[in-house]
Amino acid sequence: MVNRRLAAKHKSSCAKVYDGGHPIAEAYAEVEGVTKDLTERFKDAKRQIKSALSRATTTTRLIELWPEVRPFCSDYEHAAPSLPAIQTNALNAMLDLPVSEAA
Repeated sequence: MVNRRLAAKHKSSCAKVYDGGHPIAEAYAEVEGVTKDLTERFKDAKRQIKSALSRATTTTRLIELWPEVRPFCSDYEHAAPSLPAIQTNALNAMLDLPVSEAA
């Protein structure tokens, strides 16, 4: 009989060790390989998407570069809000800025 240390999470449950040639161990290794492959593909896709998104600073430019993202940008394609007109004289007075009459 072989005694092995177990992780604390198995204290109230059971754990079993299988030989590398056991069908369960082989199936686990296959699933683990597929999982690692999917994780790498996901990370690669994420890097490429970030690269594509960083080339554009506006949604309009992003759609020009990558037209297929238009449905995802529709919520952000609004016209720029019109800001209230601010008189520079009022700003100068508020900030005590010197105003040269020659300018």
